[in-house]
Amino acid sequence: MVQFSQEIFNAICDRIGNGESLRRVCRDDGYPAAGTVCRWLAEDEGGKLREQYARARDSQADVYADEITDIADMASVEGVQVARLQIDARKWLAGKLAPKKYGERVTQELVGANDGPIQFEESPADKLRGRLDAIASRTTSSPAKE
Repeated sequence: MVQFSQEIFNAICDRIGNGESLRRVCRDDGYPAAGTVCRWLAEDEGGKLREQYARARDSQADVYADEITDIADMASVEGVQVARLQIDARKWLAGKLAPKKYGERVTQELVGANDGPIQFEESPADKLRGRLDAIASRTTSSPAKE
């Protein structure tokens, strides 16, 4: 098992930030297993390693997004299906790694019947509260009997 070294961790993050996967980096000699890197991150008391790793993953998403244009520009007629697969994989990964930046934007619009405004009805609790308020105002405004 490879012992933790900031130098090795920096190299891992640099390679991830340049678009390599953690699994690919960890296959090379001198690098720890991917599970070891995950353990280092889990045991990171101050959060500095997790922050560095998160920045590397953000950079990785940017690399994937940049590669999409390159793949599309270099695609041949014969290789369009392969290019589409490569582009889709990178779009999906970039969207998962940086959803606010590259994820699908989902919006919801709430409308009422026939696409009109939403009509709110008074809830049973609101009706009861209104009745109780009316009763309370009648009892406090009536003259006191002596």
